[in-house]
Amino acid sequence: MNSNQVPTASIQDSSILVVDDTPNNLYLLTQTLERQSYQVRTAISGRMALSMAEMYLPDLILLDIRMPGMDGYEVCTKLKENPITWEIPVLFISASGDVAGKVTAFSVGGVDYINKPFELIEVLARVETHLKMRSLQKQLQAQNISLQKEISEISGFNHQLCDALRLNVQRQGFELYYQPIVNLLTERVEGFEALIRWYDPKLGFISPIEFIPLAESTGLILPLGEWVIAEATKQLGIWVRKFTHLPNLTININVSAKQLSDPNLVDYVCQSIRDANLSFSQVRLEITESAVIENQENVIKVLELLTSLGIKICIDDFGIGYSSLRRLHDFPISILKIDQSFIRNGEWVIVNAICQLAKALKMEVVPEGIETKEQLEKILETEACDRGQGYHFAKPMPVLATEAYIEKARKRDSQKAENNNV
Repeated sequence: MNSNQVPTASIQDSSILVVDDTPNNLYLLTQTLERQSYQVRTAISGRMALSMAEMYLPDLILLDIRMPGMDGYEVCTKLKENPITWEIPVLFISASGDVAGKVTAFSVGGVDYINKPFELIEVLARVETHLKMRSLQKQLQAQNISLQKEISEISGFNHQLCDALRLNVQRQGFELYYQPIVNLLTERVEGFEALIRWYDPKLGFISPIEFIPLAESTGLILPLGEWVIAEATKQLGIWVRKFTHLPNLTININVSAKQLSDPNLVDYVCQSIRDANLSFSQVRLEITESAVIENQENVIKVLELLTSLGIKICIDDFGIGYSSLRRLHDFPISILKIDQSFIRNGEWVIVNAICQLAKALKMEVVPEGIETKEQLEKILETEACDRGQGYHFAKPMPVLATEAYIEKARKRDSQKAENNNV
């Protein structure tokens, strides 16, 4: 067969999820479909359907419309909003044959509509048609991925990843993880760094090392960066209101060189902070040494405007670039984050030198990558570092795990206070 020829579609052993709250309909459809060698799973509610669809990823969903709690329209809408289930074809089955109902079914993403009482022959015919289309679509996608891989290997540009990134930016299908920044003496959490994560249902987990440079080269870093700023500030606002014992909690947000050149950056940052009902002093923007040095004239104006509002600027991964500490002092920099490679490799002479010089220049120093108690003790010997972060305290965590961490730390601090009062 020619490499560009699409193989014949096959629907043998296709999986189908049948969703209906009427036991007789559920039984009849299941028996009929299983006789055709389809793998059938059933759900009797909308919530159950959403859970099973994401867990098993069926090739087709037969969906009743009128169900208690969550009707079929809402189920279909949620399926299409989920990046894991949005491609699964949904075939509606309903006792209502009015035109408005059909229009709604197609508008929320359905591919077909069957009226009740249904004829089993018609159901089977439509199911077979859509399964063949689905199978053919999968094969075309597989072939397209293969071709794109060949092109990427030749050109050095990953078109598949670029297309997936563009689609995910449009859907805002990313997630932020949060790594604590703690007081090194008390180990109490004082802030978090927001770190973007991306899971693609086809490509799996994709490292920021892969997609951030691609986002920068394609210009997608601007809408992606806006989403990160809005999401991180909104989450901090939620935590400040929820955990009243941490009213001064801060958030660190990474900003690229491309974003610093965006004339809308300052306005967007300010609006996001206001929307989250935060003070400007609770937000720290992390930039790289190269972002500061490469475009000095424009960048310094942006940084000065941000700092005049009370926003602190951090230099991330300090020490691995080509700038000197004295040169950086010409910029409105408040915080230096020492690159974790110095901590990991035990280069304490360099760490101590950076800490002492930064202290003399009235800059805060935050070591990254603290993984062991021994590393923490070495850093404390410098007597110049108040805050730090690393796996010794906690790894980056999703929202719920972060909240559990905050609550656990609160209980630990309360217990310490009680013991000290005894």
